[in-house]
Amino acid sequence: MDLVLQKENFLTKKVRVIDKNTKIILEPINTTGVTVSFIKSNEFKFLLGSLVTLGTVAAYYKTKADDSFTLYQDTNDEKYLRSTKKFDLISGISFGLLQINFGYLIYSILIE
Repeated sequence: MDLVLQKENFLTKKVRVIDKNTKIILEPINTTGVTVSFIKSNEFKFLLGSLVTLGTVAAYYKTKADDSFTLYQDTNDEKYLRSTKKFDLISGISFGLLQINFGYLIYSILIE
């Protein structure tokens, strides 16, 4: 009895079943030069996820900075001004990283 083995990215192999302990090794197809679409790649998923995360962090800390600045205006307490500067810095860094991430994402899509 002949058995046909097929697997994606491997050569099809026809074998004769004689012994159930026979080891069969499938040969891979030469896939060099074959590339996966960028949109289906793990890099795209990572960039998209980090884009959302950085945007969320930037918006969150900007809101905290605005709230802290409102408290500073109401009380003239310097600790609220320091908090405002700290939160604005975190928000600005996150937003800058978001812009770099977004630019690289667009670049990667366009060069594909």
